[in-house]
Amino acid sequence: MNDALFTLFRSDIAKLDSLTQRNLFFSFRELVFRNLYFILNDWSLTEDAVQESFIKAMKKGPRIQYDSNIKAWLKQVARNTAYDMIRKNKKYCHVSDFDTVMTNDENEPHAVELTDEYVEKMLRNEALTEALNELQHEFRVVLVLRYMEEMSYKEISNEVGISEQTAAKRVERAKKKLTNIFISKWGD
Repeated sequence: MNDALFTLFRSDIAKLDSLTQRNLFFSFRELVFRNLYFILNDWSLTEDAVQESFIKAMKKGPRIQYDSNIKAWLKQVARNTAYDMIRKNKKYCHVSDFDTVMTNDENEPHAVELTDEYVEKMLRNEALTEALNELQHEFRVVLVLRYMEEMSYKEISNEVGISEQTAAKRVERAKKKLTNIFISKWGD
């Protein structure tokens, strides 16, 4: 992805030609889609969140500071949009009522199995989040920057104020610590 393309968010996107707007949208979609899908766990809802967050970024982009990290700002706008969609629309909440969870009629032969898998996935994610929160701040920060924000070791070193080699070592140590904490919570 071309970082220079994202700097166009600081200008009036409506005045750009349609091809540039299209390229900008697809680059934006590629940047945020995976994170939004992780939050929403629904393909069509994620597509809606991408479009809505793109519109918000278009409107608010010209007001952001020139020295700010535009990609991080775009990801934050997208995440906030996804969270807003969840808050506003309770029907998108992942938790089903008890009767729906226990349904296993002929029309839905795998409803209980899918729900069991879903519940296990949710419990595992919850345990992973708890394990991440138990890490020291310095380790938690580098893991989030590396794997959620998808920053390189060079970008992490600039963000945190450490050398690139130290950033790489800190990420490795953080992964080992996170693994140990997670295994103690979840088991093998």
